[in-house]
Amino acid sequence: MKQNLIITGILTIITLFIDPVQAQKKSYSAQIDSILQTTQPRSFNGVVVVSQNGKTLYSKAYGYSDFNKKKPLDISDRFSTMSLAKQITATLILLEVEKGTIDLHTPIRKYLPDLKYSWADTVTVHHLLNNTSGLHSESIDQPLKFIPGTTFSYSNIGFSIAAKVLEAQSGKSYRQLVTELFSKCGMTQSAYPTKKNRSMLSKGHTIKENGDAVLNKSISFQPTLFPGSHLMVTAGDLALWNECLHNGKLLQPATYDLMVNYSTTAVHPLFSKEPVGYGYGLRINEKNGFYEIGHTGFHSDEGFTAVNLYYPETNTSVVVLENQANENFDIAYHFEQEVRKIVLNSELVKTVSNHGINSLKQQISSIIAGKKATIGIAVLGPDSSSIDFDGDSFFPMLSTFKFPVALTVLNKVEKGELSMNQKIFIKKEELLENTWSPFQKKFPEGNIAITIEEALTWVTSYSDNNLTDILLRLIGGTGQVAQFIDSDQFIIKNNEEDMHQNWDAQLVNKITPKESIRLLQQFDSEKMLNQEHTQWLYNAMVNSNTGLQRLRGKLPQEVIVAHRTGTSFTNDAGLTGAINNFGIIELPDKQKIYIAVFVHNTTEAFSKGEEIIADIAKAVYDYYLKK
Repeated sequence: MKQNLIITGILTIITLFIDPVQAQKKSYSAQIDSILQTTQPRSFNGVVVVSQNGKTLYSKAYGYSDFNKKKPLDISDRFSTMSLAKQITATLILLEVEKGTIDLHTPIRKYLPDLKYSWADTVTVHHLLNNTSGLHSESIDQPLKFIPGTTFSYSNIGFSIAAKVLEAQSGKSYRQLVTELFSKCGMTQSAYPTKKNRSMLSKGHTIKENGDAVLNKSISFQPTLFPGSHLMVTAGDLALWNECLHNGKLLQPATYDLMVNYSTTAVHPLFSKEPVGYGYGLRINEKNGFYEIGHTGFHSDEGFTAVNLYYPETNTSVVVLENQANENFDIAYHFEQEVRKIVLNSELVKTVSNHGINSLKQQISSIIAGKKATIGIAVLGPDSSSIDFDGDSFFPMLSTFKFPVALTVLNKVEKGELSMNQKIFIKKEELLENTWSPFQKKFPEGNIAITIEEALTWVTSYSDNNLTDILLRLIGGTGQVAQFIDSDQFIIKNNEEDMHQNWDAQLVNKITPKESIRLLQQFDSEKMLNQEHTQWLYNAMVNSNTGLQRLRGKLPQEVIVAHRTGTSFTNDAGLTGAINNFGIIELPDKQKIYIAVFVHNTTEAFSKGEEIIADIAKAVYDYYLKK
């Protein structure tokens, strides 16, 4: 008998050596088991599921579904999602975006015309989904906390509004949409809460500061708050949800990227002491060498705590659900943090290599996160790789419109309607004083003849507003530019004098970041002008002396950049409508990067707005330089 025990022990040791996966599994499983049985600083009452590549690796329940009846919890018991519902609502919205029924960047007044609040004219679905709307968390009647899009502030009511938009545009109830989505993902044990099924939900328990537990008979949330705060799920179904959402089974890749990219950050103690990214209903954590997507849910009065984490590098899910919530928030996520630590220190999660276009996207996300601005970016590299942030949204052009104006003038030169040597007489009354005009400063009396080539130089290299309008009058107005560019992603109506009439007038001419890139590439490949005029305009843009702290700001001095800038007024409230720059950056081997950055409605200091552009350009240049 003793000999058999020795042999069994030896075989066990050999098995561990020859099957490291089993050994490692036993290691993290045992660690999770051990931590969940501790009672300090509190006890655990809930379920934990760990899965990888669709297979469940760990699945256990501890404690009671009802503290009073001492009914043991089962792994299949249902819990409230709390704020995990936000990612589900965001996904439903994005499915409508794919159908074209919702535009993320259109003010919600379009979809909810009867909404009585004036902020509906400025708040967009994008703002609602990434908690930058300025709405308060629970009250819709209070004034906005800040200008939409300028900072982060958690808002449950924001997701209620988003769901109203969803219902209006889909023609279906939120309940119906959730039910259909759960069915598509095989989440058969999860449901939209109703009076009929609410008895299937585990009882929530509030743990008071003194340690006493108070059983809550039911969730007190009204259905209007369900889109941001309450759906019924099992831990296993949430693992299925992760498999469905993050592996291309619901959203198209470009739409999914909208969800997991971020332009704002916030601190949450579960993830990091430092701010991490916030996408659409998801936190994006790139700290400490790993890539983590997830969210939390918590409400002490309702008695539920929820955490759902996903690690894309290894397709690993970690779900921790408790039907209790501590009034002492310092220990509210104690077990969730401990389980997360165990997983992060295991082989279940790999450190993220800093290779590939995703690393550049993450770097740019970090640059723009938390900035008080709406930022649009598009980049096209020499290897045809591309990234964008709000690349299909319209941004005001300001003086970047001088690039298409110059293209149109040169096109008319090529058609023989104009000549580069043709003289134009500049009258004094054409030289307005309340505008940017280096020409007017040099020739204040006007009444001078210059060539069209000279006028174009003043426009493209010195950004002269007066000469821009003189050339526009010469070619027949902005309509000629619109006709030549011929794109529904480009809007031009106002000249420089028009733009100086009031705040709104300067924002009328618009373009998308992606269209800016398309124009730059078409121009550079000589598809818009012949070789002679392409080279002339390219050199004029290289010699531009405006916005030198933007795209050029942090690049090595010898780097060639052909670019155009655009700058708006700053109003009395410190809001700057636009700080723009797009252009072509040359690498040492003469390969080219096409880049457009639009910083819109920013309350950052003007120098900070320029620095955002400089930091993005430097990150892009360094990335392609090392490829």
